[in-house]
Amino acid sequence: MRGSNLTITGGARYNGSTDLLIITSADVTQTDVLLPSLTVRETLIYAASLRLPSSTTPQQRSQLVEEIILELSLKECADTRVGDGYKKGGCSGGERRRGSIGVQMLRNPSILFLDEPTTGLDATSAFQLVKTLKHLANTGRTIITTIHQPRSDIFFLFDRLTLLSRGNAA
Repeated sequence: MRGSNLTITGGARYNGSTDLLIITSADVTQTDVLLPSLTVRETLIYAASLRLPSSTTPQQRSQLVEEIILELSLKECADTRVGDGYKKGGCSGGERRRGSIGVQMLRNPSILFLDEPTTGLDATSAFQLVKTLKHLANTGRTIITTIHQPRSDIFFLFDRLTLLSRGNAA
């Protein structure tokens, strides 16, 4: 709007407080940012050492990592190098994406924001990922995600939808 003095302001509240949103939420970006030379387990342990309070013991970190590995169905690839998706070897795209989600889950967020979590995944991996998100939602987390053109089996996994058409909520 050229020449306009339009000012837009706003805020976010969670249970009536603006402070808790930062502490109890996490976001997973569209692009995985993981070290390809580490295994999934090493990635989570490394992230735990950076993200968790220094008062957390190594045993507590290890236990949390193992719980996340199980919760995100990463047991089969826990000792596989993450890889970069281009060279031979490494985890599949869906496993890498679940690893990225695991890194964010280390701080036990109540709200998980995901930007296009199925981008670059084949149909089966995309479906499995959204089923994993549905499981996380059923355990009490709030999952907020954007997704383009979901298949019908994925579409019906969502509890609530806001559809956008030509820039407007439909």
